[in-house]
Amino acid sequence: AGIDVGNDHSVVQRYRLGNRYDAYGNVWRTGDLFLANSIVTNDRWTERLMAGWRVDDSQFYAAPGHALLAPLPDDRNLSYPFLRMQWTRNRYQTVDNLALIARTEDVHMGLDASVGVGYAAPVFGADRHSIVIDSELADAWQLGPLQQLFMNGRGAARFEEGALRDAIATASTQYYLATSDHTRFFTSLTADVGHN
Repeated sequence: AGIDVGNDHSVVQRYRLGNRYDAYGNVWRTGDLFLANSIVTNDRWTERLMAGWRVDDSQFYAAPGHALLAPLPDDRNLSYPFLRMQWTRNRYQTVDNLALIARTEDVHMGLDASVGVGYAAPVFGADRHSIVIDSELADAWQLGPLQQLFMNGRGAARFEEGALRDAIATASTQYYLATSDHTRFFTSLTADVGHN
C-alpha cells in the first residue's frame, strides 16, 4: 500500500528554433493512493497487480514578468481509478561505485515491465472523459566482468474524444565500463518523442 503526493509550481519557457519566445506559469498537483498484491512470486519472477486512485490537476497562468505571445494550455483536472500490472524478474546484483561514489548498491539486472490503464470522468471528479494509459519496460545486462548496459522505455498518453492527447514516448540507455579500481567510464543517451 502507498500514497504519493506532489505539488509543483514552475515557469515553463517555450522555444521556437532554439530561441525562447515566451513563458507561462504552471501549478501541478498530483496524488496517488494505491494497494498492490503479488499474484505470483517465485525464484525467477514476481507478478504484481496494483489498484489505485490518481488525481492530476494542472493550472496554467501568465507568469509575472514574462510576455505571453501564444495561448495558454487549457487547465486540466484528471481524477480516476487505475489498474496496473507489473512483471519483475528477480535478479539483483551488488556492485560498488556504479551510480554513487563510495556506496554499495543493489542493482536490478533483470526485466521489469508494467502496463497501466485508468478512466477519468466527471463522476470521479475529472473535468473530462479520458482513457489514460502508460507502460514501462526496462532491462539490464552484465557484459562481462567490467561492463553493464541498462535500457528502459516509457510510453504514456490520454485518449479524449477520439484523439490522442499528451502522448510521450521516452527511451534511454546507460553504459558503464570499469576502467580501473577507482575510475569508470559512463555514457547515456535519451530520446523523447511527443504528440499533441
